[in-house]
Amino acid sequence: MQNIDFHRHTIAVLVDNEFGVLARVVGLFSGRGYNIESLTVAKVDDDENLSRITIVTSGTEMVIAQIKAQLERLVPVHKIADLTIDGPSVEREMALVKVECKGEKRLKRCGWRIFSVPVPLIPLKNRSCSKSPEFVTR
Repeated sequence: MQNIDFHRHTIAVLVDNEFGVLARVVGLFSGRGYNIESLTVAKVDDDENLSRITIVTSGTEMVIAQIKAQLERLVPVHKIADLTIDGPSVEREMALVKVECKGEKRLKRCGWRIFSVPVPLIPLKNRSCSKSPEFVTR
């Protein structure tokens, strides 16, 4: 039996900020059976009207190379960077949770940051805490 190494990769794609581009990129993944573990999109340049699509996916080295090659063929794509290979990068997971609670002490004990907004509070979790899954499910 062959041992297949699946690796998790974060790929940043610089694209034109126009209608349908995200659908084309996501369609490339779904049409070929690739999984998207995480997806974020943000406008990065107003002058040139560019957006960055950051995709977290996993696969063998051959599959990742194939994904990058197919992304390069899409017309609105300007640049592709594999952040997993290209050097050090920062990766964070955040959860935006809407809660109603009395007092901020309970949230602060678990490392939650609270934004100043009208009640109900919206805490932002940005580090691990063993109490957070229990807190979120209530």
